Amino acid sequence: ILEQIKETEGSSLNLDCKYLYDFDSEMYSLLINYPQEVIPLFDLVVHIALESSTPRLVTVRTFNLQDVRPMRDLNPDDINKLISIKGMIIRCSGIIPDMKKGLFKCLICGDEKEVSVDRGRITEPNSCAHCHTRRCMNLIHNRCTYADKQLIKLQETPESIPEGETPQTVTLCVFDSLVDVAKPGDKVLITGIYRANPIRLNSSRRTIKQVYKTYIDVIHFKKTEKNRLAGVDEITAAV
Repeated sequence: ILEQIKETEGSSLNLDCKYLYDFDSEMYSLLINYPQEVIPLFDLVVHIALESSTPRLVTVRTFNLQDVRPMRDLNPDDINKLISIKGMIIRCSGIIPDMKKGLFKCLICGDEKEVSVDRGRITEPNSCAHCHTRRCMNLIHNRCTYADKQLIKLQETPESIPEGETPQTVTLCVFDSLVDVAKPGDKVLITGIYRANPIRLNSSRRTIKQVYKTYIDVIHFKKTEKNRLAGVDEITAAV
């Protein structure tokens, strides 16, 4: 597989979790329960193995989990865990620029500093490292690094909805290689991290609601019907 990535200059490596479970069930359990910590370690191992042949970062996309969860059975215990669900895409948003690295410039001396986004938040430097002036760093938007982002609404498939019940939906966040690939009407099996974000009562205040908004950060898409999903068998995207 690594040789194929070298030859095709691919940016991702698909990891079938069935083989991972057969090889090391404890590692599989760690992946399911702590994907935010384990998947970057997988990325690091692959990067070290390919470092001599390619300078780019190759990311690992996990799929084929043992348990495929019904959408309506997702609960707070699943937050920040790796899950797999089936559904039908009913809506896709436009492309949204998602900041990955922010560039701050000092208004006094012009010194620049690049800051990475951590868990959806970017921390503004308190002071300039060169002139030590406090609260003088300004974000330069057109020099920041962005990724393509798209929001997708996934709904239960008609055959999985209990009689007399309203269809359940969940929001998916996809990035870069998955943007504008999936179309409404596609039936897919997705693997991703179930996340929860607090809802602010007012954007200018720090007070938040006790109810959180949930979504799935998609790692891997696989179509469940032929001749769908833009004619591609499997499409993967980064975390």
